[in-house]
Amino acid sequence: MTTVDQTVRILVVGSAMTWMSCAPAFVRENERLAQDFLQRHPDAMRVLPAPTKEGRPLGYVASGQPDRPKVVLIHGSPGSWTGFVRYLDDPTLASRAHLIAVDRPGYGRSGRGRPERSVARQAEAIERVFEVGDPSQPIVLLGHRYGGPVAARIAMRRDPRVRSVIIVAGSVDPKLEETKWIQYPADWWIFRWLVPSDLDVCNQEILALEPELRSMVPMWGWIQADMRVIHGEEDDLVPVANMAFIEGRAAHLSPKVQRVPGLNHFVPWLRADLLQGAIVAALDDIEADEGP
Repeated sequence: MTTVDQTVRILVVGSAMTWMSCAPAFVRENERLAQDFLQRHPDAMRVLPAPTKEGRPLGYVASGQPDRPKVVLIHGSPGSWTGFVRYLDDPTLASRAHLIAVDRPGYGRSGRGRPERSVARQAEAIERVFEVGDPSQPIVLLGHRYGGPVAARIAMRRDPRVRSVIIVAGSVDPKLEETKWIQYPADWWIFRWLVPSDLDVCNQEILALEPELRSMVPMWGWIQADMRVIHGEEDDLVPVANMAFIEGRAAHLSPKVQRVPGLNHFVPWLRADLLQGAIVAALDDIEADEGP
């Protein structure tokens, strides 16, 4: 076997390992539930066309009440709307809110395979769903892992409709970002064609994340929405110390922080009740503020 062949094999194996660390083991179950959901709700999947010739479409799946507050669900890296299918199909949430799970730019029906390394441009793209249904409704943002800084970046734009932000196992502290050695050769153009498209997008996003997070540091004080943070203490993919960063940078919000003993990174699938409870609490707060 030549040195080049060995290098290629190492890269493919390393890419697979990176994929396994990025994507949860629950992907197949989510896909099965998603297929069942779409069979029962064939009109739930929609695509907003690209706003410009250079832009990209934005895919999303919606359920619930279009005239109620929006709950926008933002997946991690990699991922898709299917990671939140349990929440879209939750009767309690669907009776109280307009639930919208997006495909972030680069995934699913949002230009799959075309990486978007800018967190700010991710935020701008996802904001387009604010106009879906009743655009006057208050908004709750929920982001898992990479979706956490995207949700925060949207809130930093100070749209008054954004009333609550829920960050779940979010990668937000630039000092805690660690890039694995295999990610650098996987970024070389000569090898990128070997990497599955979702993994390539994941790699491109994470390679750019640390400087993106650094640029956001002074903006945390701009957030005006209520904030809830959930993180497993045994998370070995995104350090739980990210919570301390949020508590410091968003101290003016007095964020409601929930450290969960014994729980790893996969909070949305292992403890769906925690996310459902956080969403219900955010909706309760909105209703209390809005009045009858």
